[in-house]
Amino acid sequence: MKKFVVATVVAGSMGSLAFASASDMDTWRVASTSDEGTVLTVVSGTDTKAGTFFSCTNGTLKFGVGLEGGDLAETLATDTHRQSRRQAETTIGDGETFESDWTYLPSMKVAIARNEVTAKKFYNAAVRKDTVSWKLDRKSEIELSFPELNDAFKSFANDCSVTNPDAQ
Repeated sequence: MKKFVVATVVAGSMGSLAFASASDMDTWRVASTSDEGTVLTVVSGTDTKAGTFFSCTNGTLKFGVGLEGGDLAETLATDTHRQSRRQAETTIGDGETFESDWTYLPSMKVAIARNEVTAKKFYNAAVRKDTVSWKLDRKSEIELSFPELNDAFKSFANDCSVTNPDAQ
């Protein structure tokens, strides 16, 4: 089993962390930036609502789901060695249900999409404000609803070379 360090997967070479704590209002918050100020990771969620995150490093878009409420930015900054591969069923809006591969980190209760195609589907859902029905194997179904696009999310979208090919 490979050693898995979340900080490496989520933000690559993190410059600085800007922990904007979860509260009762769900908004996109900057979780990490590069040394140059580029937004690398944004998170959503509240103290009681499962959160999501998008990360963009080394030309790759990542997406993940925190299965419990709490400060997802703080959770992602921790290291873990345990992981398992799981399948998830997803329905975005009124679309067809699809299956995808995920890496589940049990000590953190976080799942990360294993391929960029899945991450892009969730990114598009966030932009369109689609409701998402998502079920990870051996876990309860979660209804994901993304917060309104704000300056943090727009900065991320502008700084990510996947969502904005003119970046970098």
